[in-house]
Amino acid sequence: MYEIHRLLWDIRRHPDVKARYRSNPDDVLDAYGIDGDFRTWMKDLDFKSMYEQGSTRICCISAPSSWRSTAPRTTPRSEGEALMSSNGRIVGAFAASHSPGITGWPERAPQDARDAVEQAYRAVRRRIEELEPDAVIAVSVEHFTNFHLGNLPAFAIATGDSYLGPVTAEMADFLNVEQHHYPGAAALGSHLYAAALDAEFDPALVEGGLEFDENFCVPLKHLDPESRYPLVPVIVNGVNPPWPTPKRCYDFGRMIRKAVEEQSGAERVVVLATGGLSHWVGLPESGDINEDFDRDFIARLESGDPQRLTAYTREEIDRAGNGPTRSGPGSSPRARPGPASTSSPTSRCPPG
Repeated sequence: MYEIHRLLWDIRRHPDVKARYRSNPDDVLDAYGIDGDFRTWMKDLDFKSMYEQGSTRICCISAPSSWRSTAPRTTPRSEGEALMSSNGRIVGAFAASHSPGITGWPERAPQDARDAVEQAYRAVRRRIEELEPDAVIAVSVEHFTNFHLGNLPAFAIATGDSYLGPVTAEMADFLNVEQHHYPGAAALGSHLYAAALDAEFDPALVEGGLEFDENFCVPLKHLDPESRYPLVPVIVNGVNPPWPTPKRCYDFGRMIRKAVEEQSGAERVVVLATGGLSHWVGLPESGDINEDFDRDFIARLESGDPQRLTAYTREEIDRAGNGPTRSGPGSSPRARPGPASTSSPTSRCPPG
């Protein structure tokens, strides 16, 4: 097992190994002492079989598409070869609120505000459907559903095959979202995690067991009600200080974009950021908003100017509550905001 892992890592990192493997795979396999089934699977790029026999998913997704042999094949492509067929790209980036009131008690909002929010969600849903994504990278916080003060990473990337949400039957009733399993884009998640390490980020790895609260369940009820799109959940600490700086979040977003473009298993990827603008969760100010901050943030986001977007100090963000969105939109040159609202029942939508 060690030999196959070492070969996959070396192919990713050393151009000379990549070139040798493309020109004469048998010589390289001999040099690394790989034989038997793993030799066959490696030559067929059958990463699924390697993973099922114990090779880690991270290693199986690590090799870039450029080392694959260009010789035509007369047999159907394996899953691993399909993974390396052509590079992916981010075809759309959206931001949406995950306010529990949007699904849990929408009738409490004024009708015009409710109509505006639901109309905005419908528009984003149509746009995502038109983009026909192979996967969605969903970026959000989480509300101590999986992590806690004894283990609270700045960033976490999940690589599961599926995710339960809402986390409990009680939360499902609270959110008015049927509890079910959401499909996971495990291979893309593993690639993203490996790319983050290469980019000098140190996210937590969640290979299984991540469960959703309102962070993903609320917007996805509107944007993907049938749970068709495989997900890569990315968690950013936005619930308990100290949290990542806006610049760090923006750079993490740029890393996401680069990682998507360096893989080919998911050719069309949508990035969905969920959260809120100014709001106070579980505090006496709950229900209040800081409209000046909200409009300023939207203006900076729409400007496409990274320096303006990342110039916020922690103190400025803190004045907007304990729940403003902190996940940077660096995955897209100009990420367009979708629906947004506060965590209060009185939901609203920003201009445009």
